[in-house]
Amino acid sequence: MKTLPSSSINNSGQLQLLNSTAKLESKHPKSRFHEFEANLAGNKEITRVAIELPAVCISTITDLLLGRTLVASTETLIENILWAILGITGPLVLLKHWANFYSNKFIKNDFEITHKNPLETDFQMVDGHFLSKKENQLKLAKHLGIKKLDKIPELAQRIRMGKSSIMGIGLLALTIFSQWVFRFRNFLSEKLSHKKYFPGESNDASEKVLQKEVQDYQKDQNLRRLISLIIGFGMNISVPILYYILISSKNGRGVLGRFKRKIVPKLEYHKAIFMPKLVLLTHTLFNYNFNFVFAFSRTLTEVFEKLRKAIIFDFLFFFGDSIFEGLAGKFFENKYKDHLNGIKLTNKGWFGIPVGKPLHEIQERIQNHKNPKVHELVDKLSRWNFRIGLVSAGVLLGILTEAFNVLATRKRLKDMEKREEEKQLALSSTYNLSV
Repeated sequence: MKTLPSSSINNSGQLQLLNSTAKLESKHPKSRFHEFEANLAGNKEITRVAIELPAVCISTITDLLLGRTLVASTETLIENILWAILGITGPLVLLKHWANFYSNKFIKNDFEITHKNPLETDFQMVDGHFLSKKENQLKLAKHLGIKKLDKIPELAQRIRMGKSSIMGIGLLALTIFSQWVFRFRNFLSEKLSHKKYFPGESNDASEKVLQKEVQDYQKDQNLRRLISLIIGFGMNISVPILYYILISSKNGRGVLGRFKRKIVPKLEYHKAIFMPKLVLLTHTLFNYNFNFVFAFSRTLTEVFEKLRKAIIFDFLFFFGDSIFEGLAGKFFENKYKDHLNGIKLTNKGWFGIPVGKPLHEIQERIQNHKNPKVHELVDKLSRWNFRIGLVSAGVLLGILTEAFNVLATRKRLKDMEKREEEKQLALSSTYNLSV
């Protein structure tokens, strides 16, 4: 049986201790608020909530100011709050307990390791191609604090299974919650308004037009909901399976290798339980949006409104803060270019668009900077960069999605009313001529 020399374990432990001490003894200690802000910036799932909640409040006020009924505004508010609480908090609580259970039951009970949470191990360290080399197995052994080198392949496989199961359970929980939230939303609106149509239409069209819309669109309602179940559960089961296959593969070349290097790191869960932006985007496109737009809409007018909202919402929700951070960062870079000592606040995104550099990356770069003035300035600007991105995305999301939708829906309903009046006038003229 192969084991690691105790000296290498001790050296590794000493090195980790020195690194930790160096961080604690940084020349520029952080306040508790700054630490909280840095953790928030690194947690993409929680930052989405920080964008969404203010946007929900603003969109509800926008609805009321533009003349929508109280039922319509209440529906928007409840739908989004339920989703923020159940759709985000629910899976987080579930995943935290599952991650602890899996680590204790399937890893710590069977392997003598010193690492506190082995599921936080980066996927690259348990990747099949990476571990095909003995020196990399040694790196993983040092990282986890395990002496028995011959157990590394089995341990890595357990970690890969655990990381994939976290992704699968989280996505399945989101699928179930999204199905429930929209069913409850429709039930509540019907009870409050005593109508089956979309309450956002009730002030802008006659009862006759609305009833016809409901009858026309709800003919294939059960089929649409069945398709939503198949697509939602199908995609959210496929993604973790694909993830497991990729990180287990020993192939690191060609298209698969590029996919591993470019895409798979973006599937990594923060602290093993916080869903990354790309996984949340996958769920949003193939599960949430399909239910939101098609499966649980009550009329075709609502479909168009929800589709417009989904496009605007998804863009600002997932990319808005990064773009606004990039714009603010470019402004700060130009204004203070002689004082930043070459430190950048932005990265180049798609099509050359500047996007904000992650706050934790900037903080790591300046942590022990020799010049306290540069450190203080960069720290201040990077934090304002992060705040501007978050607030701008939330405010614009709340105003733009609702204002644009209310006006567009109102125009569509007026056109429908006009066509209905013309139709009735033509029928009346035909009847008079026949008489």
